Amino acid sequence: MLRTPRCLHTIMVEVKDMIDLVEIKQELEKMAKRLVDIRGSL
Repeated sequence: MLRTPRCLHTIMVEVKDMIDLVEIKQELEKMAKRLVDIRGSL
């Protein structure tokens, strides 16, 4: 299916970028929840 290592490398880089974006999204969601909790306690 994959003809060249370069193709595989490109896919791996894209997958890693996607994982990084998911982790960033999770961190932002945690921060947003904390901000909501802080606002609720004021």
